[in-house]
Amino acid sequence: MVKRVEQINTVCQRAYLEAILNQKIFQLRFYFNEDAELEFVGCAAVHSVENIASEQIPENKQTRLYKGLHVRACAINGKDEIARSRTRETWIFLYPEGYTQEVLLTCVVDELRLQLRLNPFTGCFEDVL
Repeated sequence: MVKRVEQINTVCQRAYLEAILNQKIFQLRFYFNEDAELEFVGCAAVHSVENIASEQIPENKQTRLYKGLHVRACAINGKDEIARSRTRETWIFLYPEGYTQEVLLTCVVDELRLQLRLNPFTGCFEDVL
C-alpha cells in the first residue's frame, strides 16, 4: 500500500514542481481499469484547458502502479468522478502559482480503508484516517 501511495506522490510532486518552474498549468491524470482500480498516473503540461478531455499524456510521462489501487471514490473539488460516470480517466490541474485542485481519494487495500487527501500547497497525498 505504501509503495503505491509513494508512486502517486512521486508523479504528483513532479507535476507540481514542473508547473511552478515552467509557469504553466500541468495536469495529473488518473487512469482506472473497469474495476475502478487506479492503474496508471501521468502528468504533462496543459496545452488547452478548453480541450483537456482530448489531450493525451505520452507513455513516457505515465507511471504504472506497483499493484492497482481500488478506488471507491475520487472527489475532485467535492464531486465524486467515479460515482458520477464510472469513468476510466480523470484529471486535476496543478497551477504555476503553487497550488492544486482539491482531491480526496477513498481507497480499499487488503480490506483496509484509506483516505488520501491531496495537500494543495505541497502537491503530496496524505492519509487522513
